[in-house]
Amino acid sequence: MDRHQLTMMAKKFQSIFDASSLDARGNALEFCQRQRLITPFRFGLSVVASMASQQVRSIADLQRDFNALWDLEVSYKAFYNQVAKPSCAEFLRTSLCDLMGKLTLKVLGFPQGPALSAFKRIIIQDGSSFALHDALAQVFPGRWNAVKPAAVALHCTMDVRCDAPLTIVLTPDTDSEQDYLPEPQSLQGALFLADRGYLNLTYLRDVDRHGGFFVVRAKEGLHPRVIDAYRADGTRLRSCQDRDLQAIISK
Repeated sequence: MDRHQLTMMAKKFQSIFDASSLDARGNALEFCQRQRLITPFRFGLSVVASMASQQVRSIADLQRDFNALWDLEVSYKAFYNQVAKPSCAEFLRTSLCDLMGKLTLKVLGFPQGPALSAFKRIIIQDGSSFALHDALAQVFPGRWNAVKPAAVALHCTMDVRCDAPLTIVLTPDTDSEQDYLPEPQSLQGALFLADRGYLNLTYLRDVDRHGGFFVVRAKEGLHPRVIDAYRADGTRLRSCQDRDLQAIISK
């Protein structure tokens, strides 16, 4: 990161974590309205600092970090009462959206000529599953009920050139990952990368129709037909033209 980019990021951090902005957002969402020791600014900044610096295992971890950061003695009950508000989740969600929207900077580029320079964006979609306490099974059912009855899946769409997420969705682990793919029209001029769990031929056809490109890992049972084939130097392989891939591989 050069000096210009560093200065730009410093200004963005000051804008995002501005006390008046965070307090105004908290007031609009009816979160921490009384604003005594726990204010939206103090709460939001301490949660971000805790999540960024360590593995948070419980609300008590957040409460201890809050007191240490601001040199306060807020009781666990008072802190928990704020976290338990529905407006707390909305405050954190909107703050995260603001963070993702502003802290984006193009960190990867390609000179004219290489293949990747032909794409406006490079988008990756993937998901990760996490087990939860068994008591949450009715709200967040897991796919492997006998082993982990409660689990969530975190679906993330990422812009590689900006090294930043575009969307983050937390769902029950039983939800299909394909339900959270980016809209085909949003991938115009972009290269889309995904694992085999996201293989959907109808979706990929729509991406192609909207001027997008993709590399998606195929499942073993898929037997594609090669329409055309070329060597790295651009020479057409006529022997592979309009043939089943399995027939080509067998030779």
